[in-house]
Amino acid sequence: MTQSQNNVSVQAPGFMGLNTQDSPVGMDISFAAIADNCVIDKFGRIGSRKGFQVQTTNYSALNGEQAEQIFHFTSRAGVEWLFVCGNNKIFTQQLAAPFELQELTLPQDYPSITDNNWSICTLSDWVYFVQAGHTPLKWNDGTADVAPDPSPDPTLLYEWTEDPVPSTGPPPGAPNVNLAAFGHQFCAAFDGNKSILVWSDLLIGDIFTTATAGGSIDLTEVWPFGYDEVTALYAHNNFLIVFGQQSILVFNVPEEGPVYANLQDTITGIGCIARDTVVGIGGDVLFLDATGVRSLGRTIQEKSVPIGDVSINVRTDIKKAIEQSQAKRIKAVYAPDDSFYGIFFPDIDLTYIFDTRITLENGAYRPTRWPNLGITCSTRSTQRRTWFAGRGGVYLYQGAEDLFPDIPAPFGTIPSPREDGEVVLVPIEMRYFTNPQDFGQPVNLKFPKQLDLTIIGSTQLLLGIFWSFDWGTNDNNTTYSRTGGTAAQYNIAEYNTDAEYSGGESLLTTEQFNLWGSGRNVDFGFVCTVQGSPFSIQELNIQALTGRIV
Repeated sequence: MTQSQNNVSVQAPGFMGLNTQDSPVGMDISFAAIADNCVIDKFGRIGSRKGFQVQTTNYSALNGEQAEQIFHFTSRAGVEWLFVCGNNKIFTQQLAAPFELQELTLPQDYPSITDNNWSICTLSDWVYFVQAGHTPLKWNDGTADVAPDPSPDPTLLYEWTEDPVPSTGPPPGAPNVNLAAFGHQFCAAFDGNKSILVWSDLLIGDIFTTATAGGSIDLTEVWPFGYDEVTALYAHNNFLIVFGQQSILVFNVPEEGPVYANLQDTITGIGCIARDTVVGIGGDVLFLDATGVRSLGRTIQEKSVPIGDVSINVRTDIKKAIEQSQAKRIKAVYAPDDSFYGIFFPDIDLTYIFDTRITLENGAYRPTRWPNLGITCSTRSTQRRTWFAGRGGVYLYQGAEDLFPDIPAPFGTIPSPREDGEVVLVPIEMRYFTNPQDFGQPVNLKFPKQLDLTIIGSTQLLLGIFWSFDWGTNDNNTTYSRTGGTAAQYNIAEYNTDAEYSGGESLLTTEQFNLWGSGRNVDFGFVCTVQGSPFSIQELNIQALTGRIV
């Protein structure tokens, strides 16, 4: 005999983000089993990501290859520059029409570039490039008043004035890591010595005259394990953070400068495996360890550096992604306007997004995924824009649909090459699936009867709704579509959402769907083709009858 009707109300669907680590049996419905092309919006609901709008018109300059590094720079004159590295070349991306990649000319007799893994920083209006196995390069927009020329040519790259060398010992070769901080450029991870840290003279990033302000530290004297290799550098809260593969050094840098640096703390057993995943998120620093995304937080009272695993809810998936990827190609970005830390695994074409607004009880950030985008890297501009790069060149993160170059996969299956400038508008496919729910009675049959779904979506909308029983896969489904709406228009602006993101009319509506079938547990999935304006699920109400014990 069936019993009284049970109701399950979820007022913030997907609030806790993706969880593939814990057993789905009895998992809170606020966790998602699948969350693709999703973000956690500022109200804690699961919603579609913004679109990727291509900015590069001459993507043939990449010769079908991906852009593998991107860096934003604003000169003292207030001019924005965007550097893009791909096809073993260094470009500047025009930020106004005709929006082309412009190749920079290498110094005379410079050997061919063989990789795109440049580490880039800026100091005193110069942009410095370092990479393993390559002579370091620098660039200026033509306004510099120091060597090599009072007015450098902004179409040219220059070699450094001096090679970075330690205070004692032979030259260690080319560095693979650089950082501009405290008025100096720091270089490390040299070809011939992975444990030497060198810094330049004050405000001159490519002069290392140790008799003045330059200097070096032999880190073999302070590694807690006796030996390690520098993988990344970062400056945070007046500390110089030196990341090794399996340990971390924290140097206190007083006002006198880095020559008086003091070792403040050491961390063992945890390190950074990918240089370009070290990103500051305001009061904290995130980076990729061999076990997942970690948080480097400093407790002021204790003068120590506790470590937090913010990817614990997808730890196994992250470790698998690391195993399938080259560490040097893994990169990350922090987008403060959208409050997420994104980490890119280009070798498997997968991006994980971690919402940084809140932490869950276990210390994790709420994750979602962006698969199959062909995006490899990202940078943040001082003009509050987030730039992405990958196959096809440079993209802005804006709008509610993708504007991709009209070229073959990963953006599509077009068989023939296309001319530069041809683009195609691609709707975003958002996929959100819940974990199985037993309504608090795991041994009873459930007969779901109705689903009330409160959504924000465009007047043009196609939504697929799936549900299955007892660990099945999409056993039942129904669709919902509309080509126009009579409901009141949802005023996105009232909620301070970027006008570029809204794109068109959005409606706040509650739709009712009849359900059928039975089982001891039931899970739901929602697949929405997003075009014109963002889509999000604001509330779920599931009504079900409870039957006999099985």
